[in-house]
Amino acid sequence: GCLCWRSPWGKRGVYSYVPESIWIAHCLKFNEDIRLQARLSEQARKRIVAYFSDEVPLVERVFAEQIGIPKLEVLGVITRWHKMIREYCSNELTDRSIEQFVGYVIPKKDLRVKIMSLLETVKHVPELEDIVSNFYDFMRWRMAQEKFEDRQERKRRTSILVQGHEQVIHEHAS
Repeated sequence: GCLCWRSPWGKRGVYSYVPESIWIAHCLKFNEDIRLQARLSEQARKRIVAYFSDEVPLVERVFAEQIGIPKLEVLGVITRWHKMIREYCSNELTDRSIEQFVGYVIPKKDLRVKIMSLLETVKHVPELEDIVSNFYDFMRWRMAQEKFEDRQERKRRTSILVQGHEQVIHEHAS
């Protein structure tokens, strides 16, 4: 998820901690990715990488067409994008790997240098580190809570089924 919402961290939200730039949202996202990757298990990373296979989901093809990619080019564009994302997610996120990824998308070297400089600034803002860390802690708690609620619901449904089954057996036995 992206932490680029506006409150409760002031009028500009997380943006109040960083310089203004048309590239800052990308730098905030790279910063989130770096921090998230450090928390992921190898198994979780593999699941993320596996999602970006060469098999392109229909929803992605439809979206690509909706944003104006010619129908005959959609599969190739998405397949290349998936390959870039797989490489990005497969490797440790370093300045070099991020710059390489940015280079796929933005070939102009001067823009890559600007983005990497902004990222370096973003990585050293302690408030952002706390915000991202707290967000991921909250999401971990929320996912655990949802799993617990799902287990409770399954137990409740199983209990209802068992009670109904016992009632049917009792009625047939009478």
